[in-house]
Amino acid sequence: MKVILKADVKGVGKKDQIINAADGYARNFLFPRKLAKPADAGSIKEIEMKKIITIALMLLLAVGASAQEGKKLYNKYSDQEGVSAVYISPAMFKLMGQLPDMNVETADGQKMDIAPLVRSFSGFYMLSFEDKSAASAELYKEVTAMVAKGNFELLMEVKDSGSTIRMYTLGDENVVNSFVCIINEDDQTMFFSLEGTMNRSDLEKLIANM
Repeated sequence: MKVILKADVKGVGKKDQIINAADGYARNFLFPRKLAKPADAGSIKEIEMKKIITIALMLLLAVGASAQEGKKLYNKYSDQEGVSAVYISPAMFKLMGQLPDMNVETADGQKMDIAPLVRSFSGFYMLSFEDKSAASAELYKEVTAMVAKGNFELLMEVKDSGSTIRMYTLGDENVVNSFVCIINEDDQTMFFSLEGTMNRSDLEKLIANM
């Protein structure tokens, strides 16, 4: 039977991994110890969406941006009612880059040091609208217009049951100059923007190993 691991199990798999397990092993060992749960359609969808969000968040820790559109949108919407806003300054990124453990574990179990990337960031902006509103609709239109008029490349698009995730980059074959992410769900709209610099090959290496 197919199950989803709720924790790392030595010799079996890692947390959130979907595996085929013998019925007896699953019912008599994994389930009683809360190490796994049945992989029904709802659980599989949840895991897939979690992976998508994880990739998006990891991109925010790995992509540089030089454009100022993120800052402009942040300044316009951050003080509006019903909006959650997060800003991380260059000084904070420098402090974070000095932390002793800035390693990210990739899908193949390897450690990747992202401290140099973090130190290069010059600003992170996030806007979250918890409810559908005129402001969230306006933001979505502005982001769509922004990427349309620029030379943005659609990096990833995911559509699922009313939810849409789009990630865009701006740059050339060697350097990524800008990254934006817009997540539009039935009851929430989120916008991310990160400013800094990053080599495209480093970005692709990180994504390939997630």
